[in-house]
Amino acid sequence: MFAIAQFFLAIGFSFASGTDTSLHYGLLSAIGKGSEYGEREARLSSNGLLSIGLAAIVGGFFAWLSEFQIAYALSMIFAFLSLCMVILMVDPDQANPQKEAPEKPFLQIKKVIKKLRDPMLRYLFVFTVLLTVLNHIPYELYQVYINSMLGNFNNFKLTEASPLILGFHTTLSMIIASFFAKRSIKIQNYLGTKGALIVLTLISTLAISIMAIRDSYIIIFLLILRGLPSAISNPIVRAGTTHKLSPTLRATYYSTKSLLGRILFSAVLLLFSLVPGDGFNGSVLVGTCFGIIALLAMITMSIKTKN
Repeated sequence: MFAIAQFFLAIGFSFASGTDTSLHYGLLSAIGKGSEYGEREARLSSNGLLSIGLAAIVGGFFAWLSEFQIAYALSMIFAFLSLCMVILMVDPDQANPQKEAPEKPFLQIKKVIKKLRDPMLRYLFVFTVLLTVLNHIPYELYQVYINSMLGNFNNFKLTEASPLILGFHTTLSMIIASFFAKRSIKIQNYLGTKGALIVLTLISTLAISIMAIRDSYIIIFLLILRGLPSAISNPIVRAGTTHKLSPTLRATYYSTKSLLGRILFSAVLLLFSLVPGDGFNGSVLVGTCFGIIALLAMITMSIKTKN
């Protein structure tokens, strides 16, 4: 059942990835507000993270009550409401008589590859693929870390409240991430695009490596910051990418990045399974090594990328 659910979830992600970004920019361009895209995307990202935080604490509460069915039912209800909203949406390019006809998928992918000749687009593309992996690794490990800490308090039955505690931890992470996501463009203006992305790559690497320090409450607190790189980088990358792509290519471009990032993450997970040991320390080591390689790659590309 989980495999079937994951299959449909993967299809949903593949259709949604890039489509929301393309639609948002298209709507703003249609009303002459394309220049406001960066700031508006930052606010949308911030609100989205708050909704994830709310979902985490609500889901954790019902899981704590052993009522997982309620959490799944709520997910289905909100998915249906989202579907209704999408049906009511209007394609901003639909009424455009000069609208480009979409090309076949392989031709679009070929155009995506050609777009990567642009040094800055290539830099942002590689960053997103690498950060997709780095962002997913802490989510594979932080629950194990916190649960191992809770195991020291069996007399207080804290382990039974694990879903609620993890939900609360995720909610705090999303609230902090939301705060910084709203200010992502200001951070970009202060550090520069390349400077900001290098710092975010470093933070992602540290979020993985600090879990090598076992049984520390300070680490549990620091793991709350694991959502910052994705929250800050998404508006920055989209603001630097979307306006350079034609309407018929935007969704495919973003979907290609997402697909490559998930394929690379799958390869990293395979490495996790091959490393000897308890499965945790080895994974932290592999993740840290990947983060260091990613950081060096971003610094090297930054030096070679002039614009």
